[in-house]
Amino acid sequence: MRERNVVSEDGTNIRFLVHGQGRPLVVVPGTLAPLEMYLPLVRLLIDQYTVVLVGRRGYGMTEPGPRPARFERQVEDLVAVLRELPGPALLFGHSFGGLVGLSAALADPARIAGIALYEPPIVLLGKVLGPMLRRCRSAVAGDRPQDAVRLALALSGSPTVRDAGPADTTLAQLAHLVPGLIVDLECTTGMTMPVRHWAGMATPMTLLRGERSTAEYVRSVEALRTLYPDARYEVVPGQAHFPKDMDRVARVFTA
Repeated sequence: MRERNVVSEDGTNIRFLVHGQGRPLVVVPGTLAPLEMYLPLVRLLIDQYTVVLVGRRGYGMTEPGPRPARFERQVEDLVAVLRELPGPALLFGHSFGGLVGLSAALADPARIAGIALYEPPIVLLGKVLGPMLRRCRSAVAGDRPQDAVRLALALSGSPTVRDAGPADTTLAQLAHLVPGLIVDLECTTGMTMPVRHWAGMATPMTLLRGERSTAEYVRSVEALRTLYPDARYEVVPGQAHFPKDMDRVARVFTA
């Protein structure tokens, strides 16, 4: 796997990982999702695609950038990565990464040939997550990053990391991702656009949700189905907001 970088519009150095050869397929990670979570997906797809894992702001590879964070910068980051690739790419956006991918497809449709979105949380934008942001900031200020992780994972519907979060993780293992969590929360709490804002994309779309996902994520996907009634739609059996069965996700791109 090769590491590359590109400078985004605000001067932030965005790093991304490239593996395989073939048509480009870009993976945009979700909130609190380490890049390692997507490696099973990479292994399933590298025989057909050049798979690109984007290191989003605050998630280790890439610095958080100017604060408070703004969603527009995340979209600019993804567009900058897409412009480094040969030809239009396919895109998989998970959770917050799905919002970034959808916005990039609306902003620069020539760069994206098809998009699969796994539970982008459009019903959680605006002031809804304001209390969580304040509590997470307080946890960080008190040197309790694991408390911020626990708060964020509870939104996925389970008090246990094993059920709610990426496979084989503990609170301590995810604590280093808290800077990215805070960046994402700053972005989402600053987004006040109505659901209809996300309409108008002509790119072929697949909408995915987990069979065991919580009501907020189900409502988000249903809202997008209303906007895009022709989109392919799949419920992934046995999965919650952090999909562990990447074989079912990979089939979107191999079927």
